[in-house]
Amino acid sequence: MVWYQRAADLGDAASKATLGDFLVKGDARAGVAKDAARGFALVRETVEEGYSPALHDVAQCYLKGEGVEKDAARGVTLLHQAAEQVDQMQTNAQLSLAKCFMTGEGVEADAVQAAMWCERAAEGGEAEAIEMLPIIRTCHFCGTTPARKHCERCQSLRYCSASCQAAHWNRDTDPHKAHCRRAAPRRAAEASEEGTAPGAGGAAPTSAS
Repeated sequence: MVWYQRAADLGDAASKATLGDFLVKGDARAGVAKDAARGFALVRETVEEGYSPALHDVAQCYLKGEGVEKDAARGVTLLHQAAEQVDQMQTNAQLSLAKCFMTGEGVEADAVQAAMWCERAAEGGEAEAIEMLPIIRTCHFCGTTPARKHCERCQSLRYCSASCQAAHWNRDTDPHKAHCRRAAPRRAAEASEEGTAPGAGGAAPTSAS
């Protein structure tokens, strides 16, 4: 802590970010008292000064409410920015995004987006993403891995076959059709903003590879 502080005082951004991360988390074994507010201020300063690797830490603070009022949506927005940065924290941000889309933390749960970000993190060599990828690709109905198809209409749930998708569509509890009717309009709006056509779908959407 002493040496990181000295390096930070001399203007080393990486040291300031590491110091901030230590303070946000605290470490009783190392004798570092937790001071999340000060830690958050330090990592935010490094981002404002142009040190992009600290963007992931700032996002995590917003997601967890550490040192700043919790704002999961803001955290996810920052994770998107961090995930596109070409630096040593890029794959960490991509994995964190995958987890947010899996759990619905700060964003609507979306298994397809979760798998996409997990795949990108795995391709970048992120060990946890490589372990997580087979799990994240499971069929939303039967749990079969890998589920290589997704609903063409809402594009947010994965299935191993058309029969599983059809069975889930009218299931008594948590049917796909209820989720699809909520998610499909959002997908269409996003596609319109991006200038792309949304996937077609009728009463029981077909699967697309």
